[in-house]
Amino acid sequence: MLTVVLATLGQRHLARTLAALNAIDAPCQWKLVIAHNGADQAESVALRSLVERFARHVPIQYVYEPRRGKNYGCNAAIPHIEGDLAVFTDDDVVPARDWLVRLYETAATKPDYDIFGGRIVPLWPRPPEPWLLESVPITIVFGISPDDWTEGPSEPWKMWGGNVAFRTRIFAAGHRFNTSVGPDRTATYVMGSETEFVERLAKAGHRCWYVPSAVVQHIIREEQFDRDWILRRAFRYGRFEGRMAALASPDSFGPHRTLASCAMLIPAHLCRAAYYWLRRDPRRLRAEFKIRLLYGKAREAARFMRVPNHVRAAQARKVGELEKRA
Repeated sequence: MLTVVLATLGQRHLARTLAALNAIDAPCQWKLVIAHNGADQAESVALRSLVERFARHVPIQYVYEPRRGKNYGCNAAIPHIEGDLAVFTDDDVVPARDWLVRLYETAATKPDYDIFGGRIVPLWPRPPEPWLLESVPITIVFGISPDDWTEGPSEPWKMWGGNVAFRTRIFAAGHRFNTSVGPDRTATYVMGSETEFVERLAKAGHRCWYVPSAVVQHIIREEQFDRDWILRRAFRYGRFEGRMAALASPDSFGPHRTLASCAMLIPAHLCRAAYYWLRRDPRRLRAEFKIRLLYGKAREAARFMRVPNHVRAAQARKVGELEKRA
């Protein structure tokens, strides 16, 4: 028995995802838990209707979580997980037919590992311009896996929410997602909801394994080619880097060092961006991306400078327990 968990704020691509899940090969008995969170009444009715259509073919359990934020939804789904393996995915992916089989078989043959990340490939709305892919980090911007990642023991940051499985003993031990990060329908949310969770699990001794044969396609929207959308993404990821650096710092000067580092780096990237702008060089986007990322990181560091050191240390130690009680 295994459980697939899908937390959703809406239903833009959910029907396509559910249709793909309806066609996958099942390695064992399984069910799908859909956690719908932060929705108004009209959205809730529409999503329930969609779920009921697919529930005739896919074993679906609907969970409603009123608080906005993907990680609130993930935590709300945890009590409904059954089996030894919980596979988390997103509402904008199209899994391959053998997706669950690959994750399940790998988990069965790797008893010393607790976290299994699969490969995420793009489902483009149209072929992207080569210069765009060369100008931005595609892992951060589009949430896709590089082709050169090979199967085997993995760093925690390679485990992403659209395609990651956890042994359920992790949740039985009380680990929960941090609700201060992740999508929440605001423009400046802190990215890295699953990354923060896996990093925390790795520090607790849980090991990761990368499974490139377990594939999902990530639906890329046309708007994600837009310069402003990409730069907003950079700012949100910068906030995540600043948050992680602040919580990991053992002393009260950690955020100050992060802020100083950003202040030193930003001017050089500003000069580079101006030079590329004058030359009408598309590499301008690369410099602007770095500037916006550093700005987000600096903003988050400045925010944590106002938090007393003992409070920040307590947040870093106790976040799992706090999420368990949330």
